[in-house]
Amino acid sequence: MKKVVIQGAGIAGIAAALDAAEKGREVLLVEKTPWIGGKLSQLDFQFPNDQCGMCQVYSLFGERIPQFCLRRILDHPRIEVLTNSEVVEVRGKKGNLKIKIRKSPRGVRETCYACDRCAEVCPVEIPDSFNYGTTKAIYLKYPNCFPNIYAIDFERCTRCGECVKVCPVDAIDLNEKEEIEEVEADILLVASGIKERDLGYLEEYGYGRIKNAIISTHFERLLSELGPTEGLPRRPSDGKIARKVAFIQCAGSRDRKNPNCSSICCMYALKEARLLRRKIPDAEPVIFYMDMRTYGKGEYRYFLTSGVKTVPSRPAKVDEDDEGNPILYYVDADGNQRKEKFDLIVFSVGTETAEETFKDTDGVVKLYDQPLEISEAISAAYASTLEVEPSGEGDGKIWQPSEDKEEIAYVITSYAEGRVNEADLPGPIFRTNYLRRQEEVKELYDELKKADIERFVVLASEPYYVDYNLRKFFDPLQYQIVDVYQGDPLFAIKSAVRRLKYLNPVPGERKPVKGSVVVIGGGIAGMTAAASLAERGFEVHIIEKNGSFGGNALRIGKTIDGKDVGKTLKELEKRLKKAGVKIHLNSELT
Repeated sequence: MKKVVIQGAGIAGIAAALDAAEKGREVLLVEKTPWIGGKLSQLDFQFPNDQCGMCQVYSLFGERIPQFCLRRILDHPRIEVLTNSEVVEVRGKKGNLKIKIRKSPRGVRETCYACDRCAEVCPVEIPDSFNYGTTKAIYLKYPNCFPNIYAIDFERCTRCGECVKVCPVDAIDLNEKEEIEEVEADILLVASGIKERDLGYLEEYGYGRIKNAIISTHFERLLSELGPTEGLPRRPSDGKIARKVAFIQCAGSRDRKNPNCSSICCMYALKEARLLRRKIPDAEPVIFYMDMRTYGKGEYRYFLTSGVKTVPSRPAKVDEDDEGNPILYYVDADGNQRKEKFDLIVFSVGTETAEETFKDTDGVVKLYDQPLEISEAISAAYASTLEVEPSGEGDGKIWQPSEDKEEIAYVITSYAEGRVNEADLPGPIFRTNYLRRQEEVKELYDELKKADIERFVVLASEPYYVDYNLRKFFDPLQYQIVDVYQGDPLFAIKSAVRRLKYLNPVPGERKPVKGSVVVIGGGIAGMTAAASLAERGFEVHIIEKNGSFGGNALRIGKTIDGKDVGKTLKELEKRLKKAGVKIHLNSELT
């Protein structure tokens, strides 16, 4: 099968890539900036528990076993990442796409180990769009980003060569050229991310003119331990700690120029206000809002428990006094005109989706067409991978253990050296490197075969990678992998041995399972679900108690953006019939 190509390596693109890779597909993840992570990389903490968002995205294991942080699993064996690259042209149709990718020069080779010597000698300072300060023309987005390799801003670089002189591993190439690569793919998933709107048209708010008026992402970086002020909310003008902070909602949205709601601003203002009070206990955050749109799961409770002062008002103007203190003009809930001084103003700026440079075609799936909060973006990512066919890996005869070969061996990788007492391992011990390369696994396979060992326990770290390589030579029922860095390794080893001894495979063959599905309800959601499942090979029945499809959508003529709902319903009904869905109108499940 051809590759799955994903444009955009923000949180949605990463989640989609992981999901597609777990289906056994080879994935090419394309990101136009030098590093992956998108907007989420600027946000240290997220709803609902104000913890690292990367660690909450992709649960690989049960709730009692620690989840893997996304930064830990991005080195997935089925995922290739292309940074500084973007899709510029798509031809063909689903199953046979030809995708042209432009690879812009990074100027730094993979041998770079981020020693920072190049940035120290670089004479060119450039604006830092990540931390809202300045950085050098050769720079790293933030410590331990992915890939953890410097990049050169060639638009501002003078090519003076000072960085080349001090690089200890000869990693810098000032003459690197742009390349065009064409790949074949089954499908292209597009997750181009969001961007903040320019507030220049809101002259009354003075963004860019008022020294201590910043946007929400800038404030987020001030609160970050890795930010420009090491986690303290210092004012840009004089470095003083900002205690009294006003958050102005709907800046750049829900007005005449941009009438739509970005849907994410209320929650991140609440989060930043809570973080401010965590950093500065006597801080006084105030949120000025039109209405608090906290309608997602758990969001209203988050609002009620925040303890943050809120004022139902859209401020009319922002000015400043001679000391650089912003002055906010607004009308309070009683209709009185008010003027109030703050240490800092934070604009909850509206967002919009980034535009693509290529035309849509059959086989191109957009993950979203409007700004989404993190949980919604991840849901959209998983929904998009329904269009990705599984590889079918694992079909064939099931391995059967020999009755006279019950001995279980223990394979200690380099990761596990010294983590367990070998005297506690009652069986033959084999040593190997990291099992990250197929050559290492092949050597282990030959050793175990020579010793007549069929079943074994691998002591490793990050079993995710090890398992992928082991499956190329062994049946998954022949081994168990124990992460010796999680919990009690000896207890986990004993549990793995018990599984190998007593959970013998049932004779037979692995075959892809295609079951039957019943969809209850013939509204837009039910029709879409039924059609998608049927197109993926399932036998689908859709049950609707009325005599026609549509549900509540039958009451709507057009959507807010002018789409004809009736036309959409007719297209969905044609799609159901074409996919072979068995339709049951005037019917109910008893």
